[in-house]
Amino acid sequence: MAREPRMPREKEEKQFDERVVSIDRVARVVKGGRRFRFRALVVIGDGKGKVGVGTAKGADVTAAVAKATDVAKKSLVTISVEKDTIPHEQEARIA
Repeated sequence: MAREPRMPREKEEKQFDERVVSIDRVARVVKGGRRFRFRALVVIGDGKGKVGVGTAKGADVTAAVAKATDVAKKSLVTISVEKDTIPHEQEARIA
């Protein structure tokens, strides 16, 4: 029985820009010593006004970043953007 050659998977184009803001090592104290895990804070955005923030813990850095990215995708909010900037109110006092 001959096998079919595997078709290479097409790489999924990223629709979000992903930035890792911080990675912390956290410890849990148990009878034998400390158990270390990693906490990651990730911010994602599409450059068109959608932004999401996520934080998660994992056994290693890559697992923590992957989990935080999934959390960030679930917490997307839309920000109003005008001429490539975020509009906001301003107050000024003339001295």
